[in-house]
Amino acid sequence: MTQANPYPLINPEELLSLKGSGNLILVDAGTAQKYQETHLQGAAHVNLDTDLASTGDDPAEGGRHPLPAPA
Repeated sequence: MTQANPYPLINPEELLSLKGSGNLILVDAGTAQKYQETHLQGAAHVNLDTDLASTGDDPAEGGRHPLPAPA
């Protein structure tokens, strides 16, 4: 039995194996400009600061980006 990847980021081979499975959502969390220039086909753009975080009025009480730090 293969152990599941514990991280939400996957390598290109894993991504290709999921393509067409109907169980895949691609999210591009780069800048809007970079998304307009290039992105994976079918990827949805999200903004790290507004869509994936909750900073509120006081940054000291804000949330964090729910993505792991790069290895």
